[in-house]
Amino acid sequence: MPMFLEFPVKNREYCERIKERYDPDDLRRLPLAWSNELFEYYAMTDKVLALSVTGFFGYARNMMGLDKLLVSFYREPDLVSDIMEFWADFPVRILDKVLSKMKPDYVVIWEDICYKSGP
Repeated sequence: MPMFLEFPVKNREYCERIKERYDPDDLRRLPLAWSNELFEYYAMTDKVLALSVTGFFGYARNMMGLDKLLVSFYREPDLVSDIMEFWADFPVRILDKVLSKMKPDYVVIWEDICYKSGP
């Protein structure tokens, strides 16, 4: 698991501040080579095209830390729900832009909920 000095979400106030940094309409979220030439290449290539998205638990864990997240499922379920609802919306808004321009061969939703003992 990745190690952090501290996690950005300590409470609801921190959560709201973090959300301000996630603007799906900010063009800096897209590759610098985002162009018609890139989409033509994607349409003609025989290479496998993939997309990778961080899953709900993995995103929340990276925002809060594992211990705080697990405790928050019990003590602050509304905060956990808010984080996961936010994460449900954000990738969809980004992927709308991406999938309108290219069709991947497969999509991976990365989730690290079970370490080496589960899915």
